[in-house]
Amino acid sequence: MLSTESTVVEYTSTDTLRLNIGDSAHFITHYSPQLLGAIIQDIPSGKLAPLDRLQILHEQTLIARAGIMNSANLIPLVHAYKTEESEAVWDIISLAIGELKKFIEQDEPAKQKLRQLVHDIALTQYEKLGWEAVAGESEESTKLRATIIGLMLYSEDAEAIQVARDLYRSTPLESLAPEIRSSVIAAEVRHGNDPRTVDTLLEYYGRTQSADLQQDIAAGITATKNQVVISKLLETIKNNEIIRSQDVHRWFVYLIRNTEGRELAWKWLKNNWQWVENTFAGDKSYDDFPRYSSSSLNTREQLNDFIAFFEPLKNVPALNRAITVGTSEIEGRVDLIERDSDTVRSALLDL
Repeated sequence: MLSTESTVVEYTSTDTLRLNIGDSAHFITHYSPQLLGAIIQDIPSGKLAPLDRLQILHEQTLIARAGIMNSANLIPLVHAYKTEESEAVWDIISLAIGELKKFIEQDEPAKQKLRQLVHDIALTQYEKLGWEAVAGESEESTKLRATIIGLMLYSEDAEAIQVARDLYRSTPLESLAPEIRSSVIAAEVRHGNDPRTVDTLLEYYGRTQSADLQQDIAAGITATKNQVVISKLLETIKNNEIIRSQDVHRWFVYLIRNTEGRELAWKWLKNNWQWVENTFAGDKSYDDFPRYSSSSLNTREQLNDFIAFFEPLKNVPALNRAITVGTSEIEGRVDLIERDSDTVRSALLDL
C-alpha cells in the first residue's frame, strides 16, 4: 500500500463506486464528473445512509472551496437532497447553500434562482414540520424545523414571511420558541415597514436579563436591509449603555456578514479603529475584528483595502496572526469567486 504513485484496482460490483463508505478514513474523494453524477442519482433513492449522504455533500463542498472542482457542480448535488430528512445532513445542505451565495451577491436574477432552488428543496420538510413543535417530537425535529424555516425565509416564501411576522406581532419575544426566535425577528425587521420596530427591539435588548434573548435580538435586528438602520446599529455598538463591550464583536460580525451591511460595517471599523483599540487592545477579543472582517470580505477591492489598512498593524503581536491568516483567507475566497462566479451564475440561470 502507498508504495507507488498510483495503482489500478478492478471494481466488479454493480453498485456505484464510492470510497470511504461510513466516513471512517481520513481523506476526501474527488470523483470524476461521471461518477459524481451517478452518486447524485443514488442520493434520493435511499441507497445511501444518512452519514454517507452527509459525507458526499460535505466532501464536495470542501473540494469546491479548495478550487479543485467547479462550484457550479454543487447545484445539482444540492438539488438531489430534496427529500432529505436528517437534521445533520440539512446542516451541510445549509453550508453548501452558503457557499453558493457568495457567487451571486451582485446578480439579482441568479440570486432569485438560488432562492427558488432553496425553496424547492426545503418545501417538503417545511410542510411536514410546520412552525409549532409537536408533543413528544425528537430534538432532531425541533432543530430541523429551525433550519428549514430559516431556509424558507431566505427563499422569500410569502407565506413563511407572513407567518413569521404574525408571530412577531402576536407573541411576546420571551415566549417565542428559542429555536426560531431570531428568524422571526429578522423577518419582521427585513420585511416590516414600521420604523419603530428597531427602536423597540433595541430598548428590549437593553432591559432584558436573558443572554439568549439578547443574542436572538442581535441576530434578528442585524439582518436588516435598510442602510440607515445599519448605520444606526453600527453607531449603537459604541453605546455601552445598550451594548456591553463584551458583546460588541457579536454585533459587528452579524453586520459585516450581512450582505447589505458589509461595506458599511467595514467602513465603520476603519473609521472607528481608535475606539476599537482604546476599548479592546488589552482584551483577548482584540483580534476578533480583523478575523471576522476577513471571514466576510470577498472582492479584490476589499482584499486590497484590508491589506492597506491592517498591514501597518501587523507589528502588534495580538493582531499579527489574525491579519496574516485573514489576508490568505480573503485571497483564496476572491480567487475562487473570480474563477467560478460565471459558471455558478450560468448554472443557476439555466434552472
